[in-house]
Amino acid sequence: PSVLPCDTKKSGIDENSPIFTQVQKTLEVFSVEFRTSNRQSRKKKSSGRRHKSTKSSGKSSTSFHINDIDELLPVVELAWPDKKLESLLKEATELSLEFSFSATALLRMIGERVIDQHVRRSGKLSDVNQMVFDKQEKADRPFTDDQKANFEPSLSQTLDWLKREKSYFPQEVRADCHQAISKFASNLKNMNGVVHRATLVGKPEVSIMRNEFYPALEFLTKTPPKK
Repeated sequence: PSVLPCDTKKSGIDENSPIFTQVQKTLEVFSVEFRTSNRQSRKKKSSGRRHKSTKSSGKSSTSFHINDIDELLPVVELAWPDKKLESLLKEATELSLEFSFSATALLRMIGERVIDQHVRRSGKLSDVNQMVFDKQEKADRPFTDDQKANFEPSLSQTLDWLKREKSYFPQEVRADCHQAISKFASNLKNMNGVVHRATLVGKPEVSIMRNEFYPALEFLTKTPPKK
């Protein structure tokens, strides 16, 4: 009992427990599959009642939980101009999570585009570059002036900067957005594996990655970059 990741009442979970860390992903996958199955069952039982309620009220509800979306993304309104990102977001509303490889690749593309463009248009690209230059200098591998002039940070490097610069996000959403960015960074290896190598992925895993990143995606798309 002493090594179990919970207290004697079985109500508190120690998230730092090695056992909890080992089983966390398995539990997340199971919970996604359960919610999907349960949601589909409830839809079949109550579809008539929902339709009747919507008609009588004369209003359509736009509220939702991200877990209820079977496509990669719900409709996301972009509050600043970017034709490529607009197209990617639209495609995500039409792509079922069942197409897990395509959904993973598209999620990665959306994440890279929204993060890169938001940081650039906020005038913070030079700060990202300086972080990389400083790391290279500290590792005794300094860039030459030509290398610095032509340098473009990778997605991973930009994510590292965002994880460090928590103040990029306003106080009211900082915790959620910082956690979302950190999760996206930790999931990047798997997403790259799906895109470039033979890494396998299913609907539950894509759903988890989507859910974890969504708070940051929602903020970045709804908040125009400011210099």
